[in-house]
Amino acid sequence: EKYKLLLTDPPYSTDVANIDGFAKSWLPKALDNVRDDGFAYVFIGAYPNELKAYLNIDPPSHMELVQVLVWSYKNTLGNNPKDRYKQNYQACLFYRGKNAPALDCPMTNEQWAVQEINAPDGRQGDRFHAWQKPMEIAGRFIRHSTKAGDMVFDPFACTGTFLLAAAKLGRKSFGIEINPENAEIAIKRGCIYG
Repeated sequence: EKYKLLLTDPPYSTDVANIDGFAKSWLPKALDNVRDDGFAYVFIGAYPNELKAYLNIDPPSHMELVQVLVWSYKNTLGNNPKDRYKQNYQACLFYRGKNAPALDCPMTNEQWAVQEINAPDGRQGDRFHAWQKPMEIAGRFIRHSTKAGDMVFDPFACTGTFLLAAAKLGRKSFGIEINPENAEIAIKRGCIYG
């Protein structure tokens, strides 16, 4: 069964030796399984080599790369580089199927290409992974591009944020995670293994 929404956050170039080969190995196949009336949101690192690797991939003929969205956050510190600006955002590739309907996005503050939402904060107990996305951004993208009962797929499920957000909104969701520690966290958070 093809899915209505691909929502994922694959490993970044900081964790993959050959980001070009990695991106080419999975993205075309994943996009090929999105319905022609579906959508895809693919978070990627905002590193020049990673942006180039992903932007050089042609999507399947039934999909179109529409925009590079930005997720911006101001609540993390990290290290202070001396030779560049401090990075407080990540890119998100936004694809739509050739027969996809208009986005269901009635709230003006959710219509911007830059989504300003704080990152999950470990001091508040809601951060399970270094690159974890906020439940709020997951919920927004799911609400904007699917309806109750639609299928949402995450091939890099990690600790289950996108799967849990989809289930909470009445969507069917499934994902894949190869790291047993991350999968165990996802199960503890409420994902069902099977």
